[in-house]
Amino acid sequence: MGSALARSIVDGCHSRAVFWCVVICCMLPSVLAADDEACRADERTGGPFVEQALAGAGFGGPVADDDWDLFYTHFPQGKAVEAAKLPKRAGRLVNHCQYFTAAGQKCHLAGHLARVELARALRGEGDAPGSKPRHLETYNLHKAEESAAWRQAMRNQPERHWLVKTCSGGASRGITLVSSADEDVIAASIGTWSVAQEYLHHPLLSAGGRKFHMRLYLHVSRWEPVGVMLYDDGLVLRSRHVHDGARPSQERDIFSSVSAHVEPLSVQTVWAEMGPERAALAQQRLRELLADVFGRAVRESFGEPGSLAARGFDCYDLFGLDVMFDTDLRPYLLEVNSGPNLWVDRQGDAEEKMLRAVKEPLVQQLAAWAAARVRQRTASPTLAQCLEIEDLTLVNFTRVL
Repeated sequence: MGSALARSIVDGCHSRAVFWCVVICCMLPSVLAADDEACRADERTGGPFVEQALAGAGFGGPVADDDWDLFYTHFPQGKAVEAAKLPKRAGRLVNHCQYFTAAGQKCHLAGHLARVELARALRGEGDAPGSKPRHLETYNLHKAEESAAWRQAMRNQPERHWLVKTCSGGASRGITLVSSADEDVIAASIGTWSVAQEYLHHPLLSAGGRKFHMRLYLHVSRWEPVGVMLYDDGLVLRSRHVHDGARPSQERDIFSSVSAHVEPLSVQTVWAEMGPERAALAQQRLRELLADVFGRAVRESFGEPGSLAARGFDCYDLFGLDVMFDTDLRPYLLEVNSGPNLWVDRQGDAEEKMLRAVKEPLVQQLAAWAAARVRQRTASPTLAQCLEIEDLTLVNFTRVL
């Protein structure tokens, strides 16, 4: 291959990448890794749906050499871009900054949320005595002291249930619902790279008494200074079964994707069920929670964001957030996904129209933002320039930071 970056990528299917050149570019139908159908089937970038949005924003490509402006992958490949030592090109943009390592890593997320709460407490903004914590109680089971604390929590309240989650699992894989009676499962999980997270016993339910969680989309356009915008729409994954809070079920209550037991809806459905005032309150609390998660203690958790500039390219992140509300309209962040699924045509014709309505403005506006950012042709845009582009292109997003 003619690309130095292509030669530096060695991760098989995970390395499938698309290089795009803005405005005017030869159309070279090349991708930079294994080209078999199995790899194509495993891609979760959104396929032609995303490629059409990029083309609509003025991008040409993909290209097979190093003459590109936008590097787009589902799986993070920032280290490969660094290793390629590409020629300097102002405005070169890569998705996945690989800075907020709590994305896709539940152990890191648990540690970061603990530091966020410590930062709030040091500023006198911690939870009032007797109030519910802002985050679900979570223990890192690879740490002996936290494993011991979890066992003590179960002894104190044996009726509670917990979710044991592998640190890097996804799509509900590696998740086990346990109670204090499941000693064999508990003992086997101690010392592993897993977390034990409090099971939300009193979730807000949707129409018909059905459990749900939200899949929201968060765009981080920059980390120094941080710029965070939340997409106004999103998905709801809602159980098709009536929720039985007294008897939690792994099969019925733990889900992360569409299935015969789980239906997808627009998040607007749930906001409408809440009514204008309750929805406005829930959305305000959600933005406040996300401002804390992405704006506090990030240096303590992930290091200096200014170091990203030394890599020779700019970057951005699109995160998928799994969020639940309790009956008091308090939001809880369950997980941050580093590469949300943008496909619209893999759940059958019945769901494609709704998925397209939710995701099409998302990818079109992100593509428009990327094109405007690349056209600046500067490695260090001013904050005013960044804000102007974000406000002009991300019209269906609400600013968090």
